[in-house]
Amino acid sequence: MKRSKWLILTLVFVMLMTLGLAGCKKAEVTVEQEQDQDQEQDQDQQDQQEEQEEQVQEEESKLADEQVLKLNWGAEPPDLDPQTTTDQVSFIIANAIYDGLVRLQPDGSVQKGSALAEDWEISEDGLVYTFHLRDANWSDGTKITAEDFAFAWERVLNPATAAEYAYQLYHIKNAEKYNAGEITDASELGIKVIDEKTLEVTLERPAGFFASLTSFVTYLPAQKAAVESMGEEFATAADKMVFSGPFIISEWVHEQRLVLEKNPTYWDAENVTLERIEGDMITDNNTKVNLYETGGLDVIGVPSEYMEKYQDTDEFQTMAQATTWYLQFNTEDKYFGNLNIRKAFAYAADAKSYVDNVLADGSLTAGGLTPPLLPGKDGKEFSENRGYVLPKYDKEKASEYFATGLEELGITKEEFQEEVTLVTGDGTWWSRT
Repeated sequence: MKRSKWLILTLVFVMLMTLGLAGCKKAEVTVEQEQDQDQEQDQDQQDQQEEQEEQVQEEESKLADEQVLKLNWGAEPPDLDPQTTTDQVSFIIANAIYDGLVRLQPDGSVQKGSALAEDWEISEDGLVYTFHLRDANWSDGTKITAEDFAFAWERVLNPATAAEYAYQLYHIKNAEKYNAGEITDASELGIKVIDEKTLEVTLERPAGFFASLTSFVTYLPAQKAAVESMGEEFATAADKMVFSGPFIISEWVHEQRLVLEKNPTYWDAENVTLERIEGDMITDNNTKVNLYETGGLDVIGVPSEYMEKYQDTDEFQTMAQATTWYLQFNTEDKYFGNLNIRKAFAYAADAKSYVDNVLADGSLTAGGLTPPLLPGKDGKEFSENRGYVLPKYDKEKASEYFATGLEELGITKEEFQEEVTLVTGDGTWWSRT
């Protein structure tokens, strides 16, 4: 069967899906009307179920004989240790090779049994979550237990780990204090292993989204034996890892290629259709497009310079991502340790022009660390409630802050230019930046 190919327009700063809520006035109906409506709803649900089953059967009949997906990771994953990773490429791969307590559904909702937590209860005051784990194994055949989660979470919060995303666990009782070194006894954390398959988590305050939050990469489990035996080499190569997710890494040639194979020990392996994902690490846009055209890649993100060629084809699709890109200052540097120099660069960055003219792919300016379209309070977007909190492009202010900063540092513009370097990624996109 002919392989399906996709061209994807990736919208940076945009989430996968938004949820809308609408209110309505309840209508008055008779008992007979309610019964009729219930019967109609039951019939509608039955019809929908039958239609979905037919669609599944139809899709299965269209599957290619060889279930292999060829894609481009775009870069070497810098860190596949779930407790310390922070980048987009590593996140994508980590979510394929590890399983957490839950996996979010396509609409962003949480469903019991979607991952390693088969069930859970929440106390009436919303402070205590009790997770019950399913029977599942690591790729080396050992059991996945509540201890694996407790070990991983304590490792994140240990100040010695220096995990950048440790704050994601601050909803847990005493987590922030432990991470800051204010308390040193891990037993004071709101993380308790009741038995092999039961994990009890006590929060600082009620957080209705906590179950959803456990889908985040930093909350993924880690096998204590593997982490301790491999030390600094843990997660640096395919044979320095154990896996809990639907795939394992079968090949990892650094800076070139990373291949995922279906994990035969995965608890839900029968529902994993793909047998293999072959991923290259290509940064040049022309190379990506040529490989797509010749069958070397099944899916690519369409570079802006190729948009006109592909955007009206049947293969072209739009897929948004909840990803925010930003410039980060090295505040330990003698130049960017100066507040006015940082302000100068902030006001000199024209995000709108960059999105429209450099990316030129439909991306949006973020206005803050949290991207647009994420749902927030009162039916509004989170970003709408927050407002635009970043400095907006202002050439005059940038010049003023820059001059003040140079004066405070006692240097000239020329000296600054000789010393300062902008570190970027590789590839066509970055070269245009």
